[in-house]
Parts: sequence; C-alpha cells; structure tokens
Amino acid sequence: MVNIINELSNDAEVLSYFADMELGLTGDCLRPFHSARLQQFQNLAPEISYQFSYQ
Repeated sequence: MVNIINELSNDAEVLSYFADMELGLTGDCLRPFHSARLQQFQNLAPEISYQFSYQ
C-alpha cells in the first residue's frame, strides 16, 4: 500500500480517488483496516487523509 501511495503522490486527483476507495464509507460502515490505512495516508499524504478522519 505504501508503494501505491508513493506512486500516486504526484497526481493529487488520482491519489484522492484512491484514498476515497480505501478510506471511504461503505454504506454506514468503515472499511476493514481503516485505522491502519488512514495512518499510512497520514504519514505519506497528510493533505488527503484529513478528509477521511471520522470522529
């Protein structure tokens, strides 16, 4: 996953779409491993990850 985020980091639109697929809600539930994936995005693409921090 880290390699994918790094590869997509040059294209903000594609990275945002990928983050939505990985971190977005499915119905009213979070995807499996949401917290771990969110942490990877926070470390590598903080400008994208804040959109998916559900409180």
